[in-house]
Amino acid sequence: MDQKGIPSDIVRKLMSEYAKCHLSEVDIRPERPSNCNTYLPTLEPCWYVYVPWGDGKIALRSSRVIIMSKATGKILYEGGAGDEG
Repeated sequence: MDQKGIPSDIVRKLMSEYAKCHLSEVDIRPERPSNCNTYLPTLEPCWYVYVPWGDGKIALRSSRVIIMSKATGKILYEGGAGDEG
């Protein structure tokens, strides 16, 4: 487990397959932040992992979030957090 309670193998998979960034650039939340508006219709407990977009663009836009099931480790959503504005 890492310091936030996520199994380390899931963190490694997440970083290598989806985020492609350094762990210091990641913000892992144990529950849905109030400003996260992805419209993902799930009541399943999830990790909300905020990562950089990684495309080198400097722009005003929403944060990038990866939503991962706490039960299975499956990625349920990857994209904009809908928190712009």
